[in-house]
Amino acid sequence: MPNPAAMPPVPERSHDHHRRPAGPRGTGACHDQHLQALGVVPGVLSAAEREVLDRDGYLIMPGLIDPTWLKQLRAVFDAWLRHQYHGIPDAAQGDRHLLDLVNAGSACDGVWTHPRLLAAVDHLLQRPFKLSSLNARDPRPGSGAQALHADWPEPCLDRRWQVVNSLWLLDDFLPDNGATRLVPGSQHRPRGPLTTDADGATGSHPDQIILQAPAGSVVVFNAHLLHGGTVNRSQQRRRVLHGYFTAREHPQQLDQRAHLRVATQQRLNAAGCWILDVDERPDAARPLFSSLRSRAVRDEPMGDDLPTVRCHHPLVRIVNGTGVSRLPHGG
Repeated sequence: MPNPAAMPPVPERSHDHHRRPAGPRGTGACHDQHLQALGVVPGVLSAAEREVLDRDGYLIMPGLIDPTWLKQLRAVFDAWLRHQYHGIPDAAQGDRHLLDLVNAGSACDGVWTHPRLLAAVDHLLQRPFKLSSLNARDPRPGSGAQALHADWPEPCLDRRWQVVNSLWLLDDFLPDNGATRLVPGSQHRPRGPLTTDADGATGSHPDQIILQAPAGSVVVFNAHLLHGGTVNRSQQRRRVLHGYFTAREHPQQLDQRAHLRVATQQRLNAAGCWILDVDERPDAARPLFSSLRSRAVRDEPMGDDLPTVRCHHPLVRIVNGTGVSRLPHGG
């Protein structure tokens, strides 16, 4: 997958993609220009796909990750797993959560800048947006169950959606390996609590489905949709990346300005910096592991020689020697 975030800018598109609300200092026009620079042009998302997103709240994009890129992302995932769990990821019990994969290497750049994903986010949010976080999840056998939930606390009856999520499948999603469940169309649910049959991590919903798709697929969904992980009842892995986006007026789940590494910032063009909501000046970036970076942490964790260090990420607490995420989003 080419890195669109490192590509040179292209002229602003002349078509009216959709009418955006006015923003400060021409924010909407600026946003459109950056999206075009990342390849979001007419036809990237078909009318039928937009209809599915509006009706069902999710869209499966098979084969979006080609085999070569899939191999690279798996290598990044496993290297970042060793990195975050200081070399003993198998000692972690339950779900294994990974944080801040924006800084995990250039192979991840195409995840949060892919034009088909951005077109879907753009269609749902209908106004300027930014990446909120790029995290990952790997439920171990016997773990992975989550209660059905939405990633926004209140229903949006006016359909002014606030958040969009995406699942980047690095392994097959199967009925028994902890695949995400969701309730199609539930983004339109009326205000009020869930029905009792959906309460808790093991409760079900009469309309829920379990996503089944091969590795290399991407699922983008309106994050107001009810969704959650299921128990991994197999001995197989179920690695997935979560690219989570929010309307630009909201704070990010992970403040990219505070955590972006210099090496990450230096490979981004203006459009990539816009999606991350970071400055374009490399000297404005600050390394995540500032006290360890010079002697232990590399910027491209792609191989087995990645140094294993204790995770000092502010959104991870260490419990019995393992990193435990405080970020509940995803499935």
